[in-house]
Amino acid sequence: MTTRNLRVVGYLPPSIHEKLRQYMESESITESTAVVKIIKQFFDGTTVAKATQTIQTQEIAFLKASIKELQERLTILEQTVAEKK
Repeated sequence: MTTRNLRVVGYLPPSIHEKLRQYMESESITESTAVVKIIKQFFDGTTVAKATQTIQTQEIAFLKASIKELQERLTILEQTVAEKK
C-alpha cells in the first residue's frame, strides 16, 4: 500500500505500550490510527482537563435549569395554597 503519510518510529516503555494496546482494543483501531488520534488530540489541545471542564459546565447548566423549574413549581404550589385560604 502506498500512503502519503510520513513514518514515525518510536520506542515505548512496556507500561505505556500496554496502555496503547488497551486503547487500540477498546477503540477497535490499528496502532497507526491510535497514534494519529493521540497526537492529534495533543496538538488540538483537547485535554482531559478541558473535557472535564466542559462536562462540569454542562452539569452546572442542567442543575441551574432544574433549580429554576423547581422554583417555578414551588411558586405555583404557594399560590395554590394561598388561594385556598
